[in-house]
Amino acid sequence: MDGYKYKKNDKGVFLPIIDDVNTQFGATNGLVQRSVCRLVEELQPLKKRKTVSMNISFLQIYNEKIYDLLNPSMFKKIKGDQLIQPAFHHTNSQNGNADPTGLKLKWNPFDVYTVENLFNFTCTTSDEILRLFHYGLRNKVIGSHKMNLTSSRSHTIFCVTVEQIDPLHPDNMVISKLQLVDLAGSERQELTKVNGKTQKESIEINKSLFTLRQVITALNDLAGNKKDTSGIYVPYRDSKLTCLLRQSIGGNAFCCMIACLHPSDLFFSENYSTLQYAGMAGAISNRPVKNDDPKTKQIEELKGQVKMLTNELMKANQHIEFLSNLTG
Repeated sequence: MDGYKYKKNDKGVFLPIIDDVNTQFGATNGLVQRSVCRLVEELQPLKKRKTVSMNISFLQIYNEKIYDLLNPSMFKKIKGDQLIQPAFHHTNSQNGNADPTGLKLKWNPFDVYTVENLFNFTCTTSDEILRLFHYGLRNKVIGSHKMNLTSSRSHTIFCVTVEQIDPLHPDNMVISKLQLVDLAGSERQELTKVNGKTQKESIEINKSLFTLRQVITALNDLAGNKKDTSGIYVPYRDSKLTCLLRQSIGGNAFCCMIACLHPSDLFFSENYSTLQYAGMAGAISNRPVKNDDPKTKQIEELKGQVKMLTNELMKANQHIEFLSNLTG
């Protein structure tokens, strides 16, 4: 998704080869870079008549725990190197630099899960956004096994939240969100030959992907116009990944899934399963609506009611005046 190659440093840690200076849109950029540049480009005309702000967050779900990739306190520098790596890999819970429990999920009344104490940064240009993305990418957990030299050991969610305020209606704030999700690939132990810590990572990856598949299957059944949908349960809460993707998959959003396949026919069954997976996701039917601020929406509704009652009162007064003239 990021479009970068990885190399191993002298400490044995795989890190992306990133040139922070070259963040311009180009043919070699990955999906994130292209999406960010296009988003900023589309927002430029709006800035002439609206106040537009962009807030950035970047997290990873590692071993079913949430870590902030933009929070330096969760990571430490390698001695003699400018690079950083996760502190929770190398410290225990007694060390203040570690955070073995990760960040907590919080549910709000609007039926949305949010992450407590997640860093958000306000940006104005694509360069600022991509520098944050590069910083978080260096903190991402990368491993290796027999099938992949640079395997993602966590799911990551890079989020751009856009807020728009019209100066003519300052109480009306429109909020929209772009989530770019990089899912770690499912793994078969007989092929990857992993053990120990890497095996535990694979188990957690497969469990969360299995839950995501169950969620997609349930949403697909709901979208299939079945007569009786009362018995269909969507297991969002079974995984932190599906909790965070609840709005993106089955909520007020458009969702696009990109499936990665292996070119070799040795992996036909895996490719077929992946295509089924993506096919079911494509069948999910959402109906997104404009994200107005709830308080503003209520104010607008009350204004509409006042206008309607004012018109009715005016018509009633006209009718009374008409009757008075007839009897007068």
